[in-house]
Amino acid sequence: MNRFIATVLSFWAFGLGAAAYASDNPNFQYIEPDGVDLPQASFGLGVVIEPGHRLAFLTGRTGANADGHYSDDFETQARQALAAVELLLNEVHMNWSDVVKINVYLTDRADIPVWGRVRDEVIGASKPSGTGVIVKGLAHPDARVEVTVIAAQKVD
Repeated sequence: MNRFIATVLSFWAFGLGAAAYASDNPNFQYIEPDGVDLPQASFGLGVVIEPGHRLAFLTGRTGANADGHYSDDFETQARQALAAVELLLNEVHMNWSDVVKINVYLTDRADIPVWGRVRDEVIGASKPSGTGVIVKGLAHPDARVEVTVIAAQKVD
């Protein structure tokens, strides 16, 4: 159990350094209590969604290209997985600023720094709550990353 906790905490610890996160979406309440260290990188501690929002629970996407093949290059897989999630978000008329929870599953701890850099480039100022887990494998043997998100959008 301690190894699992250390993995999750190490996932939190990489990135740009702690900062006071300003909410990028004024429709959400971002949880930032005094006395609790903010995670480093593009994760917040939590997001409260008030009534009057529509929710999207998106299925995990791996780094396969449009033909279902996987690059040997982790960065390529990470970018393709995030692009696939973005396509799903766009399909429901949402974007990264609507994402309130992001989960990532990696098969190799050594890919964490590349994942963090690519994720930060793609999702920008968004600070959804997040969980990162190192797993033994994913459903496809060539997949090295899988990303799933929950998004919310205010209903007018």
